[in-house]
Amino acid sequence: EVHITYDSATKIIRIVDNAMGMDASELERGLYVGRPPENPSGRSEYGMGLKTAASWFGNTWVVTTKKLGEPEEITVTVNVDAIAGGASELPIQKVSKPVDQHYTIIEISNLNHFLNGWAIKNTREFLASMFRQDLREGFLDLQFNDNKLETPFVPADDSFLLRLDGTPYKMDVDTVIGGKPVTGFIGVMRPGVASRRLAGFSIVRRGRCVQGWLDSWRPEDIFGLGGRNDLINQRLTGELVVDGFTASHTKDAILWQNDEEETLIKYLKALATDHELLHIARTHR
Repeated sequence: EVHITYDSATKIIRIVDNAMGMDASELERGLYVGRPPENPSGRSEYGMGLKTAASWFGNTWVVTTKKLGEPEEITVTVNVDAIAGGASELPIQKVSKPVDQHYTIIEISNLNHFLNGWAIKNTREFLASMFRQDLREGFLDLQFNDNKLETPFVPADDSFLLRLDGTPYKMDVDTVIGGKPVTGFIGVMRPGVASRRLAGFSIVRRGRCVQGWLDSWRPEDIFGLGGRNDLINQRLTGELVVDGFTASHTKDAILWQNDEEETLIKYLKALATDHELLHIARTHR
């Protein structure tokens, strides 16, 4: 469970989870900028996320964590201005707690960026898109200001236009680009589901959507010039799983190598053309 709250009165962002928690050595490692985890094969790779995100939002942030099986809760306070001024030691507090408790709490204050109504709405949408796989699988209970977030799109058969034989206009993606597998699907959304908001290709890597709503991948050879709002850009959708590819340190883009992107676009366009996805998306009434 991950519960995020933004208090507009106190201007404090609070993120609470009930995961394993961290012991002292794990917390220390996590507070070094650019120090990767011992196992970088998961979603944490570069050792940048917490520090850059929290410091971008606010000049003061506090991490409180309690690891399952450990006897103490640890709290560390990070003052960005003090660190920029040369302070190298972070204040640490330790409190005895039952060994069966486990959680991490992050509070960000002295904010540089505030969340108004539209920003809160967009934040909910981005989070639901980013963690769509966890939400669909029931692995994650994610809430923002007590609102439970739901995945923006469910790729069930009834989300797509149907052929005369009752099968959906949806095709599995299964190829290898540059020696790396790419899987997923592309399809044509039916009326009532289709929208520019859900169209385009979402890029999923290691269980996290690195490019999706609001800025899904729309190759020009398939979707046309950017900014168009024709039927292709309202109906054609897809999700591509690219676990073997490299992502930017901000985890919002894939760093394509050589001709990987061009080769993948050609494959997707041929798949969509051969199975009439582009034709149906353009012409169905």
